[in-house]
Amino acid sequence: MKLATKIAEHGIDVTFVNTEFIHAKIIASMQGKAENSSSQMMLVSIPDGLDLQADEREDPHKLMTEDPQADTECITCVIADSSVGWALEVAEAIVIARAAFVPFGPGSLALSLHIPKLLDAAIIDPNGFAVLNYGLISLSNEIPAWNRNEYTRSFPTEPNVQKIFFGSTCAAVQVFKISKWVLNNSVYELDSPACDLIPSVLPFDSTCLSWRDKQAIGSATYVAFGRFSILGQEQLEQLALGKIVEWAPQENDLGHPSIAWFLSHCGWNSTMEGLSMGVPFLCWPSFADQHHNRNYICDVWKIGVQLLPDENGIITRQEIQIKVKALLKNDGIKENSLKLKEIARKILVEGGSSFRKFDSFISQIKVLRC
Repeated sequence: MKLATKIAEHGIDVTFVNTEFIHAKIIASMQGKAENSSSQMMLVSIPDGLDLQADEREDPHKLMTEDPQADTECITCVIADSSVGWALEVAEAIVIARAAFVPFGPGSLALSLHIPKLLDAAIIDPNGFAVLNYGLISLSNEIPAWNRNEYTRSFPTEPNVQKIFFGSTCAAVQVFKISKWVLNNSVYELDSPACDLIPSVLPFDSTCLSWRDKQAIGSATYVAFGRFSILGQEQLEQLALGKIVEWAPQENDLGHPSIAWFLSHCGWNSTMEGLSMGVPFLCWPSFADQHHNRNYICDVWKIGVQLLPDENGIITRQEIQIKVKALLKNDGIKENSLKLKEIARKILVEGGSSFRKFDSFISQIKVLRC
């Protein structure tokens, strides 16, 4: 949504397509906020799929191209998340320019692009499982290696989930080959070795804002586990004393003076948002690319510490207290966080690397013709 808004700010007409469920949440969040809406952007929805006929669900190409409301004559470019690559395949079939948006970091993207080599070398099997349960997967001496059971899309305890996610990763790799552009939210200056290996506006609970404003400066920990997470009752009880909401304005919260630390699942977007706000991390990765992102946060950038589970697999409130005290004693982590915040700020202003790349992308879109 933020990407669509930034594109619309450059005078380009944008149609933002989402499923009916998410679309309804976005519309609800925008009620009474007309001043923030852009005349360049139109929000539309498509069915979630549950009410479609079986053959329609199995043929997204037919569903998209034969929709009587679809008007492909005025579409010059399709931008889609790499996880829904079929949308880009349809765009290719009807000769429309394509851009793949990558929601994870450049290191994880580089690893995904190397899957064929990992298969050929028998490092992983056809379902994405590590052939050996020890050792590291390394693409370069300049970027963190992956533990074989913590690499992107690895679910060692969930075989069925593993197959699904590994299949989607392999499909996404094919999508990159038909895309003219690959868009990624990253800081080149902080991860150039990985980059060089590569050939939310939802309704939120406003009560968290008033609660946050009552906290003393540097006294609160912001906790977020992404869009979905599975926590057992015993684990949840370790966190139950905090203010819990379904959805919060994360960037706004992380930039608030009361927030001293970010307890994060280390998803890539959260990593970038915490980094850009200069907030030290308490790392609690779970799956997919989160473990590798943790390696950057703790070992490469040195802006956070790892939370470790006890013998029962529970991250206790005592462990969190210990690591918070460690952050309080470590001035270097806060100093590093502020340095990276400044780097992230510079790349977004005119002349910065991200500003130049995004401006180039916008210029190329503007010259496209139907």
